Amino acid sequence: MTNEALKERLVKSMRRTILYYVADLEALTPEVRTKKPGGTARSAMDYTYEIAFVNRRLGRLMDGDDPGAWPYEGWVTVPDEFQELAALVSEFNAAGDALIAAFEAVPADSIENPFPSTEREMGPLGAMEMAIYHTGYHDGQLNLLQAISGDDEIHWPAPSA
Repeated sequence: MTNEALKERLVKSMRRTILYYVADLEALTPEVRTKKPGGTARSAMDYTYEIAFVNRRLGRLMDGDDPGAWPYEGWVTVPDEFQELAALVSEFNAAGDALIAAFEAVPADSIENPFPSTEREMGPLGAMEMAIYHTGYHDGQLNLLQAISGDDEIHWPAPSA
């Protein structure tokens, strides 16, 4: 597979992962979305914001910017301005779009070049793989919340060609 074909495949995968994640998030009731199970776990809103935050940082790296030191101690939680579902979904989608646009702008022959400003040996290819995995990981948490709350439906839209 050429690097250009690999880029296209990863972009398609990221778009689908974002679409499925949002469908699962929106299927949760407000009570389930905001509940912190056990009193110490994060809510679905918290880790949705974390995904958006990480995707924005990865996009900045691909754009050649240094996103700076990780600003959180402990778990990332949703800030006040994204407590409403519509605002959070808008930010989540915008962060995903920014990441995809940054990845698409990377020349195909440079997707494995490591970023100069990271502690990890990672470049655009690794960053996209991480973003897809990270989003899917947290989508699994959404699905667990759905099942625990009695929702056994699949909320993903029908796949397109």
